[in-house]
Parts: sequence; C-alpha cells; structure tokens
Amino acid sequence: MTNHIGNEVGEKVIAMYQKGMTTRDIHDHLQDIYGVEVSAGMVSIIIDRVIPRIHEWQNRPLEAKGKRNFWESGLGKIEDKWPELATFFQFPEEVRTIIYTTNSVESLHRQQRKATKTTSLFPHDEELMKLLWLAQEDFTKKWTAPIPN
Repeated sequence: MTNHIGNEVGEKVIAMYQKGMTTRDIHDHLQDIYGVEVSAGMVSIIIDRVIPRIHEWQNRPLEAKGKRNFWESGLGKIEDKWPELATFFQFPEEVRTIIYTTNSVESLHRQQRKATKTTSLFPHDEELMKLLWLAQEDFTKKWTAPIPN
C-alpha cells in the first residue's frame, strides 16, 4: 500500500508531521491542496518509515558524535575561534557550566514543548517518540550550523 506513495511525497508527509501537523491535518491538507485522498491511517504508516532511523539514532555512539557536532561543526578549529572562547573562559568554571548547560537544556525543552503542544493525545508511546525524534532532527540542524560572525 505504501508503495503507491513515492519517496518524495512520503518525505513531505514526514516533514509536515515534523512541523507539528497531526495525521488528520496532513490528510486534510493533501486533500485540499492537491486533491489527493490519503487516509490518516496511511499518513501514520508513512510516518512509521522513520522508526528504523530512530532506532539507528538511539544506538549511535554518543561520545564521538557529541564531541564532533559541538567542536567541529559548531565552533570549527579552536584556534580560529579563540577570541570568542576567551571571553567565555574568563568566567569561573561553575558559571561556565551553568551558562552552557542551562541554555542547551532550556532550548531543548522549549522546542519539545513546541512540537507536542498541537497534539493533545498520543495513542501509544511510539507516537510520542516519533514526534519528538522528528522535532529534534529539525531543531538540531540549528545547533550544528556554523556560528555567524
């Protein structure tokens, strides 16, 4: 049944869900805009395509990935960014820990609340997991982007 829905359309359906649309909203949107009848159940089946990606993400090596994303993608070479880092290191270690921990955690929580506020009911834990995983895939793109000058 999902073979009738191409990969491009499937990715668009996943992107709509990622942005907070419900399966019913996606069904209505596809019908209204494109005249395509895709049931909410079929939308759910399409969204289930991300489950293997979620499992892969859950089983990734944490140490290597976390360090690479922050240092390589976010800051680049330390030598090139030393003026920006030097200011940060003028604070005591306790304050530095609070600065980077609080900002990151609060940002994550705010984005998770934003992603889940449009959905009042999750029929099972896997639905919540899919929505939160897709949301973090979207908002972590901003975390790995180079720091603007």
